[in-house]
Amino acid sequence: MILSGLSYYSYQSPLQAFIASLVLGGAGIASGLYALLRPESRWFKRHREDREDIEPRIWLMKLAGITMIGISVLTMVLSAQHLFV
Repeated sequence: MILSGLSYYSYQSPLQAFIASLVLGGAGIASGLYALLRPESRWFKRHREDREDIEPRIWLMKLAGITMIGISVLTMVLSAQHLFV
C-alpha cells in the first residue's frame, strides 16, 4: 500500500520515490523498535484498559515489533528498484 501511493513520484523522479520510501521505512523501523523495546508502553494498550500487562500480550507486542521491522526493511529494499528503472 505504501509503494502504490508512491507510484505517483516514480513517474516524476525515481530518486523522490526512493527517498520517500526510505523515510516511510525508517518510520516503520522506529515504530517496530519502540514496540520491541517497550511493549508495555501506553501506546500499545487498548483504549481505557488499566489492567496489568500479561505475558502473552507482551510477547505479542514484541512479535508485532519484529514483524513491523521486517516489513519496513523489505519496503526499503524493494524501493531501490525505482533507481534502476
